Amino acid sequence: MDHGIELRHLHSFVAVAERGHFGRAAEALFIAQPSLSYTIRQLEQRVGSLLIDRSDRRHLVLTEAGETFLAHAREVLASVDVALAATRAVERGGRRELRIGYNDGEPLARRPGVLGAAVRALQIDVTFRRLAWGTEGEAVRAGEVDLVLARLPIDARGLNVEVIHTEPRSICLPADHRLAKARTLTLKRIRGVPIVRPAGGTREWSDFWRGLPRPDGHVPPDGPVTYGPEDTFDTVATGAAACFVPGSMVPTVTGAGLAFISVTDLAPVETAVVWSSRRRRPPGLDAFTAAARRLIETT
Repeated sequence: MDHGIELRHLHSFVAVAERGHFGRAAEALFIAQPSLSYTIRQLEQRVGSLLIDRSDRRHLVLTEAGETFLAHAREVLASVDVALAATRAVERGGRRELRIGYNDGEPLARRPGVLGAAVRALQIDVTFRRLAWGTEGEAVRAGEVDLVLARLPIDARGLNVEVIHTEPRSICLPADHRLAKARTLTLKRIRGVPIVRPAGGTREWSDFWRGLPRPDGHVPPDGPVTYGPEDTFDTVATGAAACFVPGSMVPTVTGAGLAFISVTDLAPVETAVVWSSRRRRPPGLDAFTAAARRLIETT
């Protein structure tokens, strides 16, 4: 049946679904926003269903039909990726390939060459793919990447998760905040401080990065929705809200206007190597994991 749906429609839809915003999706795809909007409208016409709820332009959400279509769109794109990888392997004379996913908040984002070199030494071709916040698990399940280095929590259905590092979390406040000079803080002392709402990921993931649940049941006031590390730190610097960050990220953040204070009774964050439990073991997994441990320990 000729439904007229092309791969560009699927790529565009997945990009919008992952970012919740036409403008950010257009930037990721390197196309103009009007062109992307037209492509999505065209896709909805050919599917015969409204896939995206546009009632809140600040953060788009998928309709029930959109959620269903997203899962299948990712499967189709992953199948194409697998077909291309297999074909290219023939051209490479059987050389293996490892596709590694990450987002801008992970250690890999700062020094990808270190991990890539460790795996390439095993005669494995390595490619990297930048992922939207909180989408790491789905990218592995859909076959878009072979493994990810991700901070937990993560939706672990169908995944192997090997924790390689645990570290405390700090709160990031505007430099002129009344608590910004404190040496350490507790959840009780930051009670009532608005916390940004990171877009993407599962409810568990979002709650974790908002410091929830808390022992006393307190839920902090909602801060603005943010879509990545830079966006988050810019929001905090304006004084609109605070955010929680891994301790290892603190030395890497540049720019004035921010203060980082350890929160002593906040649960730590774990970093893990994640790969599919339903497909064959990724080539070079042990070398990647060992290199990731060294990278984190020296960061």
